[in-house]
Amino acid sequence: MKNNPFILTLSDKQQAALAQFKSLLQANGAYVPPGQRGVPASVDDLMLVRFLKARRWEPPAALQQFLATVAWRQEHGVDKLYREEVDPEEYEQWKQTYPKWTGRRDNHGNPLYVYKLAVLTSAALKELNKVPEAVRYRRIVALYELLHNLAFPMCLSVPIPPPLLPPGEELSHAPAAPAPLPPNSIRLIQNTTIIDFSGTSLGSMFSFRHHLAQASGLAQANHPETLGSIFVVGAPGWWSTVWGWIRNWFDEQTRAKVHIVPAGSPELLEFIPKENLPRAYGGELDWVYEDDPSWDADVAWHLREVGAPEVEGVSSLRGPVIVTPRTEERAIRVELVGKGRHEVLVPPQAAPVEDAGKEVLPPSTSTLPPSEIPVAPQAEEVPLTPGGPLTPAANLAPLPSDPSSTAAAPASASPSTAQNGFPHEHPQTTADSKGGFLPAPIGPGLGPATPGTPGFVPNLTGGILGTPRGEGGAEGLADGEGEGQAVNELAERVGAVQV
Repeated sequence: MKNNPFILTLSDKQQAALAQFKSLLQANGAYVPPGQRGVPASVDDLMLVRFLKARRWEPPAALQQFLATVAWRQEHGVDKLYREEVDPEEYEQWKQTYPKWTGRRDNHGNPLYVYKLAVLTSAALKELNKVPEAVRYRRIVALYELLHNLAFPMCLSVPIPPPLLPPGEELSHAPAAPAPLPPNSIRLIQNTTIIDFSGTSLGSMFSFRHHLAQASGLAQANHPETLGSIFVVGAPGWWSTVWGWIRNWFDEQTRAKVHIVPAGSPELLEFIPKENLPRAYGGELDWVYEDDPSWDADVAWHLREVGAPEVEGVSSLRGPVIVTPRTEERAIRVELVGKGRHEVLVPPQAAPVEDAGKEVLPPSTSTLPPSEIPVAPQAEEVPLTPGGPLTPAANLAPLPSDPSSTAAAPASASPSTAQNGFPHEHPQTTADSKGGFLPAPIGPGLGPATPGTPGFVPNLTGGILGTPRGEGGAEGLADGEGEGQAVNELAERVGAVQV
């Protein structure tokens, strides 16, 4: 981990900003600190740091953005949509015109996605345009949840870097647990994406531009700090025209993430092992865009261990999925959710009888750009806390770039934008007597059933952050032990802060 840019240590100044942010959130009823018996905080530090970075480490501005996030998730019923309303088979159809996870990782252990724009044929665009805009938006919302509930937590469950085995060869033993993090450190997780323009036409891109704008707006506003490098391959002669359309959708830091890869260039191999790079882009992986994920050996081992469904002998996760990452204290858990199903898969040795059919809370997998948090010498230890919600949203205009930040391949920051990818009124906030912000009342039934920070699903994952043992860690939750007590205590502590 010593030279891994995705393992970051917060400076003293940033730790102080984090502490102030927590105090502001708690004063506004939007945060509950860790409790006894390993009960996690209602929002984890990874998530909070994402908001702070988006607001240039200014806690009052981060507070306003956070409350807007809560309101957005409740307004659109994001958690209920993903967990209960999406039909698993329809979900698989939706994936066919969006970026797809290859099942592999880059050199830093981040998930590798591919978006092949040639699938946007005139027939496909015609069918897509028949779908009402509001329905398309809900599809995009649900598809982005998969990034945070499958790709990110699965990559957090396995060691860095990815295993490089010959095709078809499987691990003969369990993968090592993810290495523990130093105190006050964060394991980053961002997606690396190849965008393939081969076989596309300017006309199809022009027809699809509104849809792309909607998707990119949602990604920036509602999923900050998740975008890693973007590699554009097969760029046509009219690329400059398309880039002229879309460059204004992003701020300067996001534009710096886009790398044009010339034909025959080995640049991708600098960031992605050849065993994990599809053959179409100069690697050795037998995977094409139409395929299901081709799991690397570590991920495949865990899926076999939990008894994931198989197709022709290969583990297959179809429809909405929620993965709770493996840690040193706890085995991995996989939930198959969506309309008409809820199945929990765990390794046999981690499945106590009383756990059967139990509601499992999803993980938090916030990220930070590696170049934007300076590594400072440790002063006084201020432990980070585990726990947290699902993905956030940000509905505020971006602040100027942090002058201390530098954009460097393969990773940098995703900004917040003034839109969330779909036209709706900005969530109203009102100033309270303490100078904080309170979200406008939101009707019941949109948020999660389990108590937690409004609009988020509370998280019992723990172990993602570098937390000294005995200081807010999740030892009491190992393999589900004590989890029921933890849920009850979290419910008692957080019941009074619901919006």
